[in-house]
Amino acid sequence: MKRVILMLMVVIVCSLSAWCQSSMIVTLGTEVMEDNSFDSAKVSFKQRGMPLDKFPSGKYGYMSERPLLMAVIDASPNNTIKEVNFLCGAAFWWEINLHLEEDGYTLDDDGYVKLGNGDTVPQKSYSKGNILCLIQTIDNDVKQVIFKRKVIKSTIKKRK
Repeated sequence: MKRVILMLMVVIVCSLSAWCQSSMIVTLGTEVMEDNSFDSAKVSFKQRGMPLDKFPSGKYGYMSERPLLMAVIDASPNNTIKEVNFLCGAAFWWEINLHLEEDGYTLDDDGYVKLGNGDTVPQKSYSKGNILCLIQTIDNDVKQVIFKRKVIKSTIKKRK
């Protein structure tokens, strides 16, 4: 009986740990996009034990193999944030849709997208104000979570 209780407690603790990690992705992505400052993003990442390094591409990011998490920040020359991109294992995306909804995001689209390499993958699009969150299923264990600004299409017609 003690073993069963111990195993149950381990499952609960591990579930809470995974739940908190996906919540962290939502909070961090939203915070960085709302603050819209690379300096502020560096502080936000560092506070979560994720110091940013400069990648060969010139972008900044963080990498961890266990648990799988890669974050890349694309900033403009004027220090504003274009996009925050997370590539993460199941511990970081498990129940992320619930955390997005709790944080005020709404599901806009549930479909498919063609990636740059030609693969077509499932993608869910969420939005909150002018922030867009795309969740792309790369495989059973890995998802790409992208936070960026909505593109506002102009409805003004050009004169001929």
